[in-house]
Parts: sequence; C-alpha cells; structure tokens
Amino acid sequence: MLLTVSLLLGALVGGAGVAQAYPSMMLPFAAGQTWYVCQGYNGSISHPGQPWLDVTTYPGRGSSGCYGGENAAAGGQIVSPADGTATTWDAAHGGVCVTFDGGGSFIVYHLLNRVGNGRVTRGQQLGTVAPAGQALNGGYAHAHLEMHSGGCGSAMVPFSGGARFECAPDMTYSGQVNQWAGQALTRNCGVAPGSPIGHVDDVRGLTGGGVWIRGWVMDPDVKTQPTSLHVYLDGPAGSGAPGKNLGLANFDRPDVAAAYPGSSADHGFNSGFMGVAPGNHTLYVYGINVDGTGGSNVLLGQVAVSVPGTAAGSPLGNGDAATGAIAASKVAGWAFDPDTPQTAVEIHAYVDGAAGTGARGVSLGRASTSRPDVAKAYPAAGPNHGFDTAVTGLSPGPHTIFLYAINAAGGGENPLIGILTATSPSGSPVGHLDAVSDAGAAIRITGWAVDPDLATKGLEIHAYVNGPAGDSKARGVNLGYATVSRPDVATVHPGAGPAHGFDVTIKEPALGAHVVYVYAIDAKAPGNNVLLGSKTVTVTEPKVPVAPP
Repeated sequence: MLLTVSLLLGALVGGAGVAQAYPSMMLPFAAGQTWYVCQGYNGSISHPGQPWLDVTTYPGRGSSGCYGGENAAAGGQIVSPADGTATTWDAAHGGVCVTFDGGGSFIVYHLLNRVGNGRVTRGQQLGTVAPAGQALNGGYAHAHLEMHSGGCGSAMVPFSGGARFECAPDMTYSGQVNQWAGQALTRNCGVAPGSPIGHVDDVRGLTGGGVWIRGWVMDPDVKTQPTSLHVYLDGPAGSGAPGKNLGLANFDRPDVAAAYPGSSADHGFNSGFMGVAPGNHTLYVYGINVDGTGGSNVLLGQVAVSVPGTAAGSPLGNGDAATGAIAASKVAGWAFDPDTPQTAVEIHAYVDGAAGTGARGVSLGRASTSRPDVAKAYPAAGPNHGFDTAVTGLSPGPHTIFLYAINAAGGGENPLIGILTATSPSGSPVGHLDAVSDAGAAIRITGWAVDPDLATKGLEIHAYVNGPAGDSKARGVNLGYATVSRPDVATVHPGAGPAHGFDVTIKEPALGAHVVYVYAIDAKAPGNNVLLGSKTVTVTEPKVPVAPP
C-alpha cells in the first residue's frame, strides 16, 4: 500500500517514566482464522521505514509480498480489536480508524462494507476485505494494519509491548527489511464471555525502585463486586516472571459506573509496588475473573515503564505498615540519610499518587522515634530514625500512600521508601457513652461520637429516658451536637480531631431510678443511628446549699 507519511515512529509517549497505555487488543480477524503477514515492517514494496503490516489469508507470501492468491482474502471479516469510536478514514483506500477507549488508535485499509461513524465494541465487524483491484489495494486482496499512539493520524507504533495483539508474538520493530513477513497470526486465544474488562490508565516508574499503576477493571458477571488485579514484571503469567497481587480494584470510579449501567463505582485501581530494578521493564496487567462466574482472567494490557535509578547518597528507609483509621491512615517505618546518619530526616507522604502527579502531599515530620533494629543494621546511624504517625484528611474508602524520605545533606535525592495501602472506614457512627449521673432533679450525660463519613463535624446526640428509641413510653431529648473538646478521642482517631465530645445535663423532675439510652445520629450515608449505650441512674432531690454559720 502506498500512503504519504509525515509522522515519526514512536513507541513511547509522555514524560520520563510515563508509559503510553493501550487496551488489551484481539487480532482483528474472526475467531479461529489464521492470517499471514505478506508484507512486514519496513516492507520492500510500499512500507519503507514504517511499522505497518499487510495481511492475507493466503499462506507462504512472506518472500514474494502479497502477490499470488490475489483474491484469497476477499470478503474476509475485519473486526475491532477493542472498544472504541470508529471513524471512516481515507475513503479512496477503504479505511476505518478506531480510537480506543483504552488509549491509542487502530487503522485498517482496503475494506468494503465499512462500519459507520460511532461506537464499536471489541469484536464488532469494521468491514470486509475488498477484492483485488478495489479500494486501491494494489491488485491483491489484503488488509493493511496500523497502530497509532494517540488519535487517528498520530505517531505510529509497532504492534509490540502494550500495543501487542493477544495471541500474537511481541512484534518489535528493528528496521530489518520486511520484518515479520510470513508470520502466521491466529485468533485462538480470545477472551471467554463474561471475563473482566478494564483499562490501564497510567503507569510510572519512581525513584527508589517503585512502580505506580492506575486504571480500572470490572467483572461484568458481578458488576457490583470488586475484581482483583495481578501484575507480572517482564513476562506474562505462567512464564516464570515475578508476579504481584495488588489486591482488589475497589477505588471509586464514578465514570465506570456511568458507562456501565447497573455497576457500582468501586472498580478502580490506584496502587503500586516496590523492589523493581532501575531500567526499562514491561508490566503485564491482569484482571482476575471472580470465582464462580463465567469467563477467565484477562490481560488488560502490556505496558512499558522506565524505572529511574537512585542517586548515590540518597536516604535509606522503608515504609513498614499502614493501618486504616477514621479519615486517616496510620503509617510506620524508618529512614536516615547516610551523608548525615545521626540526623533525623523528614518524611513526606502523598495520597493516591506519587510525587509530581498532582497528588496531595503532607509532611509527617521527622523520623526520630527509637528503632533499635535500625541501629543494629546500621550502627553508624543509631536507633532514632523511626516514624509512627498518621496521614489525615482522608475520605472513606481505600487509599494508597506513597512515602518519601527527604534528603538531608550531601548528594542524593528524595527516594520513595514505601507504597502502602489502607482503607479508611465508612458507615455508622462510632463512640461511647461514658457516664450518666445524678445532677439533682437532673441527669448529666457524657461521652463522644464520630461519623466516619463526616469525621471532622460534630454529630447530633439524642437521649431517651425510660425506654429505647421507638418506645412510646420513653421521653426523647435532643442533646445537640457533640463538639466538646476530647483530646483522648483525637489520639485514637487523629483524622477526626478532638471536637467530638458531649457533656449535657437535662432536667428530670421524677425522682428515682431511670434508664437512659443515648444515640449518635448518622450524619451522612451510608450508615444508621447507633446506640452508644444505656445506663441506669437514680435521680435525687437537688442539694440545698447550707448557709455558713
């Protein structure tokens, strides 16, 4: 095929450490069919210097181009490799371009019966191969395939790495003339119905040996249930490559819920892992089919990522653990700077994204608590390099915390020392009824309460005397909002702060024993009003002050 080209080949787009993401792409043929590359990359007939492929159903054309068996592929069905938006493209050459939802675009030429402009789904027919001499196909029936890094007409990339077809080899571009000519391509590993769907939105390599990955995945058989995500480094599952279970993809993605009616929003992943050697790598990202449903595990994408090295003299350290708390995540670990080993270094945390991605960053202060294990491993540093603190201001739900040790002196940079996940709870209020006491013809009620879904706001507190809520014999009293300072509450729930206590006295003219039921009123869904406790109190007459003699 002869086309004018003014675009440069580019296999990676974006900034340093940022990989272009593509969807998982099926071969664009009917299931079970075998097609053959009759003119490969840098083709000698019409592809010089380009990562294009011409394919036909006639075997053995690798050395002589697509000539011979000129009409073997005529009428062959060409389908969309992934979900996207189709646009008719270069009518003279019978082209269709599909801009994928998951990034990149795919162009196929020399078709008849082309699909109209609009949405197409994975496996939907785009057209049929034109007979020899039609759609400017050079006198032989074939399909011409191109992959582009962005929209239609953007920089071209080979069908390699993240842009690799399922069931096909990793068709890298070397500059060899007619590279991959003769290669057989069979769509025999298609995804089973009911298998997970999803997209890798972004992958970044991080200084300190970390990788951050973001996107979404959903099992269509259970659209309200999160799906697990597995990642393999530098090889697919089953190849012996090291794998990472990144847990459930349960981050909030309202765009997914909007796109797939009947699904919940908790299908996002925003995670990462440590221990990756500096250099170029390929991630194989899989959505794991939910047990007991139809389908199978699915390769969401193969994504290239570059992990930068860490400069000499940078701090050493580790994020040991993260624990979810109300509106917070408690984090612990250690760090020190080898250039000034006795100095406590500052620790910074970024929430749900690495530094430099626009994620919110907070300073956690200095790593200065005693860690004898650090002193044992690094005698010159001593023990005072631990941290055990909290990242506050978190919304309910899962979060990923990226921890950095800040370089204190000499050479080096601020390395990532941990990628930790924790879930801040949601739901009904928590709290405690501390005391119900006699106040002389009155009852004093004290305690505290917090709603995890509105953690920094005071909750309304209700009391019922002589029966629980709903008892017709009980007397209900609104005690107002729990806003009294309780530093002990802030110590246990640092994300909530101290202003969650209540200390209220209500009148009770009837002397004698009474049972008081105290409720925290749910402020924001999900959740329900909660009984904080009930206590019995004996009300006595007011004490009459005695005048001094």
